[in-house]
Amino acid sequence: MSDLEIEIRDIVADVLDIEEPEELDASSEFFSIGGNSLTAMMAVEAIQNQYSIDFDFSGMMQHTTIGDMSKLVAEKLHEQQGNVAVGTCRKEE
Repeated sequence: MSDLEIEIRDIVADVLDIEEPEELDASSEFFSIGGNSLTAMMAVEAIQNQYSIDFDFSGMMQHTTIGDMSKLVAEKLHEQQGNVAVGTCRKEE
């Protein structure tokens, strides 16, 4: 898992009160591991607060695995920071 996936995994585990987040991986699907619409809203808020991005409920509903959430967060960070390094993205010169 990438660093970003681990951070998102930890946020999801915290929201869902999962004691051993290491058991989750990039393919872990939010609603299959105990998530519901209320905890999805809590995860959205936690992700928004952690990364200061516009990560909304519809994004969460369309990107329900930890890996897909991480990709969406990376895309939004990349857009927000104007091609500044995010994961494997590099600043264009």
